[in-house]
Amino acid sequence: STTPQFPIVYQLFKQLRDIYPTALTMIGGPHASAVASLKKRNKDDINIKRIEEFDIIFEGEGESTKNMFKFGWTKGELIKNIDETLIPDWSLMDIKSYDYDLLGNKATSMQTQRGCPYSCEFCGGRDIEMYNQTRMHSPERV
Repeated sequence: STTPQFPIVYQLFKQLRDIYPTALTMIGGPHASAVASLKKRNKDDINIKRIEEFDIIFEGEGESTKNMFKFGWTKGELIKNIDETLIPDWSLMDIKSYDYDLLGNKATSMQTQRGCPYSCEFCGGRDIEMYNQTRMHSPERV
């Protein structure tokens, strides 16, 4: 889940728990990674309480599943050479249904790096390992 998606994800989680109380639940993604950063700094935050209702909370990059299915808080390994990750298979996506415009033109995304080289004071990502270490794809990969 991303942070903007989390309220909906949390509602779905609660509905799932009502219908299937013993279902194994897991959350990961940018929101889980950001909340893990808050937890490590001993912040008292409602997001920590809500996310800890999930059985598994996965922080970090998800390409390595080595630690992914352990109960409680768990963390993935940081990928040093991101050229070794798989290229998304765009043939699996209905690109015509992808509704994103940039200056009035159809657009999509392209990944050229992970992380950010800056340390902006307002950014929550500066405390998250996978965001505060910049790793670039090679020009050949891009």
